[in-house]
Amino acid sequence: STSVSGDLASLGNLNLGHLDLSSTSVSGDLAALSYLTILESLNLSSTSISGDLAALGNMTMLGYLDLSATSIFGDLTSLRNSSILGILDLSSTIVSGDLAALSNMPL
Repeated sequence: STSVSGDLASLGNLNLGHLDLSSTSVSGDLAALSYLTILESLNLSSTSISGDLAALGNMTMLGYLDLSATSIFGDLTSLRNSSILGILDLSSTIVSGDLAALSNMPL
């Protein structure tokens, strides 16, 4: 069992391509990761992360995104620039919107 905890803001300006903090005690606002524009995979499932999906709007390199079982909210149109997103899990979140917003993705 992983006992990683802390706030996302603690990551500072890391230059990451992949980040998996799933099922940890990490918390904070998704906006703390908005500078990670080269991120290719992000898994924050089953954490206390919250915030607006719009914080990921500039992550054009995302191929994998799992925010399931978090307090993430927002509209699917926030992901319209993620044209290479192949895997997306937003189950048990407060995200809303028309599925047409995902039409340019290879899902």
